[in-house]
Amino acid sequence: MQNYGQAIGTVHHVRRARIELDHRPRRWRIKADTYISVGATRPVESEEPIACGIPGLDRPGQEVVSDELRVTDAPLEWDVRERCGFATDFHYAG
Repeated sequence: MQNYGQAIGTVHHVRRARIELDHRPRRWRIKADTYISVGATRPVESEEPIACGIPGLDRPGQEVVSDELRVTDAPLEWDVRERCGFATDFHYAG
């Protein structure tokens, strides 16, 4: 699972977006303009080690309960809450 890029079937849009990140514990947040908003304030308490299931699996993190998982970019639109999330650091190179 080194790269999910090959699994992408359809690309709906490619555009610039202002991205906001907050990695402070209990204030986890990712926002990409008005298109995507993800936030969590509650960690999942567990004695088990937790690691990310996407590229970066080697990075430890904190499983969280989402307060918000929202996408508003037609035809993709949803708003769900109380779902599993994952907070970790990452290295981005663009």
